[in-house]
Parts: sequence; C-alpha cells; structure tokens
Amino acid sequence: MRLLSYIGQHSGAFLIVGVVVAALLPEVSSVMRPALPFLVALILAVGFAQFDFRHACLELLKPRYFFKTLLIVVIGTVIASVVIRVSSFFVEIPSDYLLLAIVFVAAPPLSSSISLSVLMGFSARLTLQVALLGMLLVPVLGPLCFAIAGIEISVALWMMGFNIAMMIIGGFIMALIIQSMVGRDRIAANKNTFSGVAVITMILFLFPLFDGVIAQIREAPWQAFYLLILALVLNLGGHVGMRWLLRKRMPSEQADALAFMFGNRNVSIYLAVLPFNPLLSVFIAVAQIPIYITPAIFTKKLNANKEKDL
Repeated sequence: MRLLSYIGQHSGAFLIVGVVVAALLPEVSSVMRPALPFLVALILAVGFAQFDFRHACLELLKPRYFFKTLLIVVIGTVIASVVIRVSSFFVEIPSDYLLLAIVFVAAPPLSSSISLSVLMGFSARLTLQVALLGMLLVPVLGPLCFAIAGIEISVALWMMGFNIAMMIIGGFIMALIIQSMVGRDRIAANKNTFSGVAVITMILFLFPLFDGVIAQIREAPWQAFYLLILALVLNLGGHVGMRWLLRKRMPSEQADALAFMFGNRNVSIYLAVLPFNPLLSVFIAVAQIPIYITPAIFTKKLNANKEKDL
C-alpha cells in the first residue's frame, strides 16, 4: 500500500520511466499485444472507479450540464474533423497523415484523464463529465469523424463503433465491480494508493503499444521523428493553445481541464479496432510520450480550496 501511494505521489517520474522500460522490452510487448483491448478497458475502469460516475450520469441528464458538455465533446471531435477536412481542400495532406490527424480528433479524452486531473489540480468534476460523455459517444462520433474526412478503411464503420463500444462497456462494468468490492469510501480515503494503481495500469498498457514499433523506428528513424513532432504539436501544442484561449473565458481550473483533455486523447482505442498499419502503430506509440510527460510538465500545487471529492 505504501509503495502504491508513493508511486501515486510521484506519478510523473514513474510514467516517464515506464515509457523507457516499455520501449526497451520488445519481447514483453509482443506477448502482451493480444491484451490491448482488455488494458484499454482496464485503464477506463481504474479511472472511473475512483469517482461516483453513476451520480455523474444522472447529473449529465440535467439540461444545463448535458448541452454544455455535449457542445464541448462535439467541438473537440466532429467540428475538429470538419476543420481538418476543409483544410485538406486547400493544403494537400497525404492520406496516411490525414488518417493520423482524424484518429487524434476522433479519439475520446484520455481514459486516465480523471485520475490525472486530480493529480494535476484541474477541475475533476468537469473532467469527469466530459470524459464520461466523450466515452459514451465515441462509438458514434468516432466513425462519424472518419466518414466526414472521407477515409476508407477495410473495417466497416459500424463494426469499428461496435468494437469500441465493447471496450467501453467492459470498462464501466469493471469499474462497478471495483467500487462494489473495495467501496467508494475506502477508495476516497486512499486516493494516492489508487493513483498508484492507475500509474501501474498505464505502464502495463504501454507494452502492447510498443509491439514491433522499435523495429519500425530503426528501419525509418526520420519518419518516426516526424511522427513524434506531429504528436507533440497535436498534444502539447493543442494543450497550450487551448489553455491560452480558454483561460480568458473561464476559471483556470476548468480551462486547464478542457485544454488537458483536448491534447491528451485515448488514440490507442483505434489501434485496437483498426487493421494493422505500421505508420499508425508508430504514431500511437510516440504519441504516448507527450501524454506521459504531461503530468511532469503541467502539475500544479493543489490549493486548500480544491474541489471536494466527486
């Protein structure tokens, strides 16, 4: 318990070390690749188990919360896809890179964004609401983004949406089981411990993502470098840019939460449901780098008037 608590308190450093370790153990990555859909669901479960997401679901049914949250989710996915599609008419975007851009905007907020928002001092309530609705809608909005962009894939869009839905449903079921077995009061009283569990889950999740990626990077190092730059621009660039824009219009805790979710997305969902694509595999692997260094860069000291437990 103490070890888990320590890991939770030093999440940024452990996540960075996890990226390095996963990259250095390709044999483990190959063995764990079939577990990728399960680990996607598990990360979602660990994140939502720490909060009363059943209450959040009821709260989202209130019009003042639902339409505001829906607007945020739609702007971050569908509208972003429209912008990319329109931009492609004026600037030639190679089809492979168009796919990467759409995978990014079509992805829901990072599964662990709720846990990380607490660690980083952002608005946990807003993060929970947006992450929850984003996850619930991604089986529909994800395929819609692909259709808007005109991207053709060998998997039917409805099947892609179905597979995403199965992972999300599995995550919610596991979250309910965790809450039932451990108890919400005990979870709330051991936040650092459960944050440590979230960090370990995120590190385990890295291994299947790196399956075959190191060999591909060695074959085309410059291409991997360009993909890393693209991931940094989309993630950190989007995060900083949205933070700058939103802080002029809302409290910093809410602006920071929305900016964090805009830049940090669960792109790995599409690695688990789309046909194998070497470029996509490398992009999603290197996209974990800005995700895993975000806590070390943006965490701020929690103040005394931090939000109450959800």
